[in-house]
Amino acid sequence: HLDVFRKQMPLIELLTTDAMIKKGTYWKEVFQLGNMPFVEITDEVTLNKLIEYNLLDHRDQLEEISNRATKQYNLEKTLNDISDKIKNMKLEFIEHKKIKELYLIKTTEEIMQFLDDQLNLVLMLKNSSFINAILLKKANDLHARLDLIQCTLENWMVTQRGWNYLEPIFSSDDIKKRLPKETASFERIDENFRKLMELAYKETQDGYMFESFEFEKTLHELEENNKRLELIQKSLAEYLETKRLAFARFYFLSDDELLEILAQTKDPLTVQLHVSKCFEAINLLEFEGLVVVGMISAEKEKVSFIKRIDVEEGEMKGNVEKWLLEVEKVMQQTLQHITKEALADQTERNKWVLSWPGQVVLAVNNIRWTHGVQEAILRNNDSDLEKYEQQLSSELSGIVNLVRGELTELERLTLGALITLDVHARDVVHELCVQNVENITDFSWTSQLRYYWEDGKTPLKVRMINAELKYAFEYLGNSTRLVITPLTDRCYRTLMGAYSLFYGGAPEGPAGTGKTESVKDLAKAVAVQCVVFNCSDT
Repeated sequence: HLDVFRKQMPLIELLTTDAMIKKGTYWKEVFQLGNMPFVEITDEVTLNKLIEYNLLDHRDQLEEISNRATKQYNLEKTLNDISDKIKNMKLEFIEHKKIKELYLIKTTEEIMQFLDDQLNLVLMLKNSSFINAILLKKANDLHARLDLIQCTLENWMVTQRGWNYLEPIFSSDDIKKRLPKETASFERIDENFRKLMELAYKETQDGYMFESFEFEKTLHELEENNKRLELIQKSLAEYLETKRLAFARFYFLSDDELLEILAQTKDPLTVQLHVSKCFEAINLLEFEGLVVVGMISAEKEKVSFIKRIDVEEGEMKGNVEKWLLEVEKVMQQTLQHITKEALADQTERNKWVLSWPGQVVLAVNNIRWTHGVQEAILRNNDSDLEKYEQQLSSELSGIVNLVRGELTELERLTLGALITLDVHARDVVHELCVQNVENITDFSWTSQLRYYWEDGKTPLKVRMINAELKYAFEYLGNSTRLVITPLTDRCYRTLMGAYSLFYGGAPEGPAGTGKTESVKDLAKAVAVQCVVFNCSDT
């Protein structure tokens, strides 16, 4: 009996797989093998009956049918699993920080990764050699649905990012007034977007989001929104460009920062919080009502303007770039005027250094030093340079004694920078004495950073070898200065030469050796605004 059963075993195994039991369609082929009349599978169809029809003789063909049935059954099962997984996907939402009851999509990263994996799986199934026409249609439909959902979510996130960026901008009355057409377009997008988010949030809470949501219609709307958003952003960029052309320092601000300034032009007092980004050292402007009367540095040094700027006057009203341009002009005129006065002031040095703004003290000190050295060399008397060196040493001692006394924080900062420059000035003169310099064209002298005051439109010139730069009168506040080493001087010679020819310079060396600081210090020496930034996409 066992031998007989062993022979029948393959037949039982092949015809009792899940696929053969659950899918009656394959039995037609089984009956055809044994030339049996086709009947529905019932209790009537017994093993003995099948053996009677010699099915044991067709084992190879039975194996092929059973194998195919199992593969197709598994294919269908996988496709159904994917469909169920899609229905059970959930979007994560987060409430908007400022707008109550508005929920935004937190992230789609996980869902997008999942959709990617499922798409790859469906593609693999479509390429299976066992797939039939019915399963292929099912796989194609599923592929299209996955594609649609993925595409919709991608466009959705583009819309959300665009809306997030533009919503605060178009909340500003000023921007609305300047860009009426774009505002109307954004308001349409805003309305659509809020409705969509409300619906998506509700459907996700109900658990039907990926089952009943109208993805085709939504995708079409999102694509339209994204086209509009692109046009709005283009117009916005053009609008910002006109502002940057009017006031070039706006090029140093990112779009977001510039928009923040432009969105508040109604209130000049809030605009001034961003002024520090446009000027080297103006931390705040001093206002009397709506009139700018002076500038204040981060160290709280105040410098009064020689001309008052009424930001509500004529063209300047509401045009921040126009009155900032005026601030730039008046800043330079004021510093020029104060420098001229400080140069004429013959007060005793220890009192003089505490009577003027820090930057002016350093500039005038350099002018006086250059003049003093030049005079001593031109007199061509051996002892003149040595006498001047002694004079510089006694002046330095005077400042050192001053530092030991009671000083305000601002005065201490000024004297700190002054001592740094005075020590270098004394050392240079000592070196000139050692080398016995007798001519003002001698390289030992021309290779120094020299300051010349000549009355005219740009009265202060800074020279080094054959490079000449105008002292730019950018307000620098009360800043510290670097100790000058022979290497610093060599860098200055190269950079001054390049800058005077409108070239760039590229200091090279290991990290942390002072490349950036040296460039910043040279900028202070010639009072040019120095902007330091790392290049990133913003």
